[in-house]
Amino acid sequence: MLKETTVVQNNVSNEAKNIASAALSVVKDTAAAAASNRGENEKKPKLSVLDKTKKDWGEFKEENNGMEEELDAYKKSSNQYMDKVSVRV
Repeated sequence: MLKETTVVQNNVSNEAKNIASAALSVVKDTAAAAASNRGENEKKPKLSVLDKTKKDWGEFKEENNGMEEELDAYKKSSNQYMDKVSVRV
């Protein structure tokens, strides 16, 4: 009777080990697939400093509508430096 119990326990133990091993490999495969997909989705296009500055400047001008007209007026003015100095004084 003791031998039969030991054989049954060994069979159950081996079967449990096989099931656990299969489950572990599925979990590892799923985790590896999720990690590789996550890496692909998180890649963002890199902006150069010039592109980022251009984008930021455009957004700033959109937020400050009157700024564009003021900048155009200073561009056309021949006394830009004098205009700035006279405003500060």
